[in-house]
Amino acid sequence: MTTTQQAGGASPVDFGAFGDYGDYRRKEAKVNLRRLTDYPSLWAYARDLYALPAFRETTNFDHIKRHYFMTHPHINPTRIVPDGPLLDWEAPHARSVS
Repeated sequence: MTTTQQAGGASPVDFGAFGDYGDYRRKEAKVNLRRLTDYPSLWAYARDLYALPAFRETTNFDHIKRHYFMTHPHINPTRIVPDGPLLDWEAPHARSVS
């Protein structure tokens, strides 16, 4: 069984894109004008990946958010961790499955 088969059809590129996109948005670009959900195709792609057990079982969004906001005092000196955004990662997407 290949690594791609073990991941439910996801390729190493998919894994990299999933992690890198969120990391880039939060840390490097400091973007907050638009959310991932404001980009329908990208949001559907992210939910499609998250639906795979290899992603869903190893992704802890609360841990990611708390780590970012609690360990970078130069970015967040008050160490306040926001409650949101509240995203429905289980929402169906319109991407076709081949």
